[in-house]
Amino acid sequence: MSTPPASLLVRSLLVATAACLLSQELAAQCLAWDVDAIVPQYYDRLGASVDGHNGSLVVGVPGHFGQGEALVFDITASGAVQTGLLWPSDIGAQDQFGQAVAIRGDVIVVGCPGDDAGAFGAGSAYAYERFFGVWLKTAKLQASVPTSSASFGSCVAVGDTWIAVGAPFDSSAAPFAGLVSLFQKTTAGWVLRQEEFGLNAYERFGSALAIRGGTLAVGAPGDGAGRVDLFEMGQLTWTPGPVLTPTGGSSTAEFGSSVDVFANRVLVGARSDSLLAPNAGAAYLFANTGTGWKQRQRFVPQQSMTADRFGAAVAIEDEILLVGAPGSDAAAPDAGEVHVFTESTVELGGFPLWVEKSSVTPLGAQAGTQLSGGFGSALAVDKFRFWVGSPDEDTSEADAGRVRTYTMTDDGCASLSVGPPEVSAHNPVQIDFELRAPAGLGGLPYFLLGSASGSTPGILIGSVLLPLELPDLYGDLLLFGANHGAVQNNLAYLDADGCAEASIDLAALGYPLLQGTTLTHSYFVFHAGGALYASPPVSVQIFY
Repeated sequence: MSTPPASLLVRSLLVATAACLLSQELAAQCLAWDVDAIVPQYYDRLGASVDGHNGSLVVGVPGHFGQGEALVFDITASGAVQTGLLWPSDIGAQDQFGQAVAIRGDVIVVGCPGDDAGAFGAGSAYAYERFFGVWLKTAKLQASVPTSSASFGSCVAVGDTWIAVGAPFDSSAAPFAGLVSLFQKTTAGWVLRQEEFGLNAYERFGSALAIRGGTLAVGAPGDGAGRVDLFEMGQLTWTPGPVLTPTGGSSTAEFGSSVDVFANRVLVGARSDSLLAPNAGAAYLFANTGTGWKQRQRFVPQQSMTADRFGAAVAIEDEILLVGAPGSDAAAPDAGEVHVFTESTVELGGFPLWVEKSSVTPLGAQAGTQLSGGFGSALAVDKFRFWVGSPDEDTSEADAGRVRTYTMTDDGCASLSVGPPEVSAHNPVQIDFELRAPAGLGGLPYFLLGSASGSTPGILIGSVLLPLELPDLYGDLLLFGANHGAVQNNLAYLDADGCAEASIDLAALGYPLLQGTTLTHSYFVFHAGGALYASPPVSVQIFY
C-alpha cells in the first residue's frame, strides 16, 4: 500500500471507554465476508450451490467456462481461504459440474447433471475425499442404468457413510418420475446399494435431498402439491418411512422443492405456493412427536409478493431456520432475500413456535447493483454462521455470482455510526465515530479504515490481505492509527463492552484535497492475526 501524503494523516483519533449507545440484538445476523472466485468469469454462477461442515466450505460454480467447477475453502478467523479446486478432467460443455454440492467431514460430493456419460444428459456425480489435507477424486457415481435427460446429480446429499444422488427427470418408471441412488462407503470404495424410483409421471422424485443421522428426506415437488418421502437407515439399505404432505397451501405449491433435516425436524420448501400471491412460496416444519411425524408450522414472509419463490432453498440447524426467497424485490427487483426464524418461548401444541427474527438482503442491492441476483438460491448453515448463494449476481463480471457469509452472535452485529454525515468545505469540523462490536470481542484491537478516491489496493496486515470492499466508492486506502497521533499502522483497543469512540479533526488534514469527495469508513476487529469482524461501512460527504 502506498503511504498517503503527510497532509492526509490524522492528527488524532481519540479512543474513549464509552458505553454502547446502540441497542443489543439477540441472535443477530452479521455480514462477515464474501466468497468470490479468484478471477470471476462471465456466467460462472458461483453460489448456485453451497455447503459447509466442520470448518470447510464447498461452493459450486456450474457455469465456469461452460463446464463447471467447485471451490473448497477452509474457514478461518479472517474469512475463507481457498484450499481446493475440484474439476474432473472428463467433463465437457454444458455438464454443469457444481450444480449441486454437499460436504460431510472428509467427503465432498459434486453433482454433474449435464454429463452425457452413458446417455445424453444422463448426468453423474463425483465423490472426493480428503487425504492429508488434499481433496482427491475417489469415485464417479452414476445410476445403474443411465437414461437420457435424467439429470442425475441435480441434487446430492452426504451422510456419515452414505451418498444420495437425485435424478429428478429419470423416466425409468414413468415420464420424469425421478430416481434416487444410494451409495455406501466400503473397503472397496463407494458401492451402489439401493435405488428408489418415483412412481408417478412428472413427480420429479429426487429434486431435493437431505441426510442427517439415520434420516433421509427426498422431495417430489411435481406430485400434485408435492410431497417428501422419509427413509430410515438400516445396515445395508434404507427403509421407506412416512410421507410428508402439506396442510394448507395451493395445489401446485411444489412442496419438496427444497428440504433439510436436523434432529427430529424436517424443513420443507414449497417455492411455487400461490395461496397468498402467485408463486410467492411457503415453507413447512415437521417434527417427530414420538408417535409420528406431524406438521408443526407453516411459514410465509411477513409480506408475500408475486414470484418471491420463498422456499426455493431452506436450511435448519439447532435454533435457527432459514428460508431463501431469490425472487424477492425487498431490496431491488429480483435481488433476493433470506428470512431468518428462531424459536420463541411460546409453545404451540407442546412445541416451540418459530418466529421471523429478521431478513437479510444483498449489500448494495438498494443502489440497484444486484438486480436479479438470485440471493437466497442456495443456503447452508452451521452453529456459528450461514452462507447464502447469489449465483446471478453481477460482480466484476455479469452473472459471476457470489456467496455471502453471515455470522451469528447473541451480542449483536459489528456497527459503526458517524456524525455529521455531511461536511461543508467552508466549515471543516471534527468527524466523530462510534464503534461497536459484539461484547465477546471486548478488549481486542481494531483498525479503522477509510477510503477517498481512486482505486483501493489491498493492505497486508500480518499474513491477512484486507481489501476494503465498499458497495459504492473505491478509494486510496487510509489507515488511521487511533490514540497514536499521526502514526499509522497502530492498533487501538475496544473497551470491555466491545465499544470505542474515535474522531478525525478535518482541520488537521489537507482538507482542500478532499473537497467534493465522499469519505467511507469501516473497522476491523482482530484476534490471533486474523480479522474476526468487519463493520458495515459509513460515509461522510464533503461538499463545496
